[in-house]
Amino acid sequence: HGCVCVVAENPPLPEIFADAARYYPPRNGKILARIIAEEFALAEDQRLLVQARARKRARVFSWDQNVEKLIEVFKEVISIRS
Repeated sequence: HGCVCVVAENPPLPEIFADAARYYPPRNGKILARIIAEEFALAEDQRLLVQARARKRARVFSWDQNVEKLIEVFKEVISIRS
């Protein structure tokens, strides 16, 4: 939906969100609060850029792709056991 994502720098979150999120050190409420305030203060054009990055990143993940990958793993396991 193009939401601004603010997440801790815990693995695997940076690998999942890539450049579509703002990161804060885990358990650091002061930095988290600052980042949230900055995101609320974004100008319209900046917010639209953030939304576009989030939507672009979300397109990397799809149910169809996940199902296809899972089927390939199942086929691999079946062929090994056969």
